[in-house]
Amino acid sequence: MAYDSSAVAKNGIADLRHQNFEKELALKGEWLFAWHQLVTPADKNIFKHTIPFPGLWKDQQVNGEHLGSVGYASYGLTILLPRHHPLLAMYLPVGKALGKQPCHEPGCREQEPVAP
Repeated sequence: MAYDSSAVAKNGIADLRHQNFEKELALKGEWLFAWHQLVTPADKNIFKHTIPFPGLWKDQQVNGEHLGSVGYASYGLTILLPRHHPLLAMYLPVGKALGKQPCHEPGCREQEPVAP
């Protein structure tokens, strides 16, 4: 599948108002990031940092602190859409960071981590 690479998030905002949605979009760029916080949509003002996405947070620093590979965080992204757009869906490969095998079939459960 070919991806449209023009959708780049800046400061936690992906402006898709001029996209024609003929290709899948990779929503990469600067996503909002809150280290050691679980943020709800109502608390979105908690975000104070951005981080490159996709990417591993273990390679990043927040407030001069090297994040390492163990911890939890929230990511945030505001997506601006045109007034009239086709039905859209978003795919997020959950469990990938944990080394788990993603489950794509209805009713199946996440599998145990896959050996490298």
